[in-house]
Amino acid sequence: MKNKSNDYGGMPGYQSKTPFVKNIFHSRLETAMKFGSITNDSRILDIGCRTGVLLKMIRNHNKLCECYGIDKEGWSFANTSIENCILKGADVIDMPFTDGFFDTLFSLDTLEHVEDLDQAIAEIKRILKPNGFFILSGPTETWFYKFCRFLWLGRFHESGHIYSVKDIEKKFEKNNFKLIELKRLPSLPILEL
Repeated sequence: MKNKSNDYGGMPGYQSKTPFVKNIFHSRLETAMKFGSITNDSRILDIGCRTGVLLKMIRNHNKLCECYGIDKEGWSFANTSIENCILKGADVIDMPFTDGFFDTLFSLDTLEHVEDLDQAIAEIKRILKPNGFFILSGPTETWFYKFCRFLWLGRFHESGHIYSVKDIEKKFEKNNFKLIELKRLPSLPILEL
């Protein structure tokens, strides 16, 4: 099966010809990496890695950490090669890793599409070390975000979004995750709807 979107596996913002959009998407990746506090001894997982854009950035900054990526659509990284990185076709609701395996988990623009979010959170909690970091990114659905989506894609609402990032944050808090830091990109005073 061939990826119909582009090399970024459903995230065309990373290669947008609009500098503002491209900058926002790359800023999200850079911010996520900073939040991850990745060291040489870190074992990290990118949930919903698609073609491994984040994993490639991590590899460029740290050659020694252990990198893993999963995506439900395993075909998205079929032709992807990332040095010392293990890529697996797997679903976030049933991940093939032992308990407490990872120091840092990333889930960028993924969980808003997952129907069984409670099971996904249970799996994330299971494979994350007790003092590990979970980095979440998702659309904030501000009026500005919706306006930009309309200009870019011709529609205000994203098809396939089951949850807002606020809904996801609340579910994580109910599962004893502690919010340490929050950053909204772009960093403008934009009210959420």
